[in-house]
Amino acid sequence: MLTVHAAMLSGTHYVPPVKQRRRSNRVRKTSLKNILPGLRVNPGSTQQQDLQTVKNMSVSRTGESPDSPVIIHGDNWPLVEGLRHPGKEVLSYRRIYVSHTPSELFTLLSEYPDAGLVLCLQPREHIFLFYALSGFLRYTQATVVCDSVYFTDRVVMDMWNSIPADIPLRDILNRGERSAGRKRIFMSRLTSGYRSHIRTVAGHNSAPLFPGTLYDGNNLIDAMNLYLQEYMARAGVSVFQRKILEALLEGKKASCIAESMGVSPGKVENHKTMMFSRLGMPCFPHAVLYGMKFHLALQRTLFKESSRLCTIANKFMLSDRVV
Repeated sequence: MLTVHAAMLSGTHYVPPVKQRRRSNRVRKTSLKNILPGLRVNPGSTQQQDLQTVKNMSVSRTGESPDSPVIIHGDNWPLVEGLRHPGKEVLSYRRIYVSHTPSELFTLLSEYPDAGLVLCLQPREHIFLFYALSGFLRYTQATVVCDSVYFTDRVVMDMWNSIPADIPLRDILNRGERSAGRKRIFMSRLTSGYRSHIRTVAGHNSAPLFPGTLYDGNNLIDAMNLYLQEYMARAGVSVFQRKILEALLEGKKASCIAESMGVSPGKVENHKTMMFSRLGMPCFPHAVLYGMKFHLALQRTLFKESSRLCTIANKFMLSDRVV
């Protein structure tokens, strides 16, 4: 299962007072236990849990070995490295590897099939990678780290083993902490109130996501957009409202949409507001364009490369689990 956390903040150098520094270090050492797979600390408890307790929680919740490695993958180099270094400090008993390309990621997965996975990326831009990771995500937990969550992101995360979303970086900045943006604030905010709900999917026996193997990226994008329509219908979005959305994606204004549909502009605006409210989406242009439809041109991972690497990695994963 996958969870979403806020992206790392950056800012000017700041040296806190001695007392504040001690408290910050203590908070930072426990925050990575909330973000990394299988190391969730009880959010209702304020007491510090020792290292052995966290190890026992990891074994009982995920089935992973307490010293299994962690793989941090993403196309955002500063964020990947920003999670790697505090991760080494906090999780000194676990090996931490990083990858920036699908080839590096699947090489690590073939060597360490029991590793926890942290994905620093926007799910809507890496559909091909998620499709290639389908077999791996059935047996392990993972964490998605990104700075915004649109409706398309939530659909991708929900389709691959019910991934809940958490408060992104934008909400943290809007709370008045822009001037104090640095690693200390990032780590402390993850600890106090921005935790995700980690649920195990080890041994998940759901049916295959797609009714067969797809050999073309266009077919996968088309299938995802069909699933997107189904998610909208289940969320209570009517056919009339989906027609309004299609017109908005074509760049039409409310007045033009109202004229073509034979209704008043006010009715179009009301239904548009209702639709975005039901989907939990903002209605500014960027969110409409990228958050309400999947685009092939936005994909940062090549479909053929992901499929080829997935085939190679699955051979090692399946042979390891059979043994």
